[in-house]
Amino acid sequence: MIDDRLKYQEGDYFIHLIQEAQAQGQVRTEIPASLIARMIYQINQLLMEEIDLNHLMLGDREKIEEYQRIMEDLLEMLARGILS
Repeated sequence: MIDDRLKYQEGDYFIHLIQEAQAQGQVRTEIPASLIARMIYQINQLLMEEIDLNHLMLGDREKIEEYQRIMEDLLEMLARGILS
């Protein structure tokens, strides 16, 4: 199925980026890159549903900026964790 292949390719892209960050000591190596990639991919999918992909594709600047803010906040939370 095309959709499954696309998901696999996107996952590979995230895994590659995470593995590079792990090699540079920026991401913990005891957490599998595939797990981190899956989390980031799923967060992105949820955001796309929330923001409405049509607004992004049409270049709705306000929606694009909202998407970017939310994604930055979520990645920051992922990087720092949720525990105090």
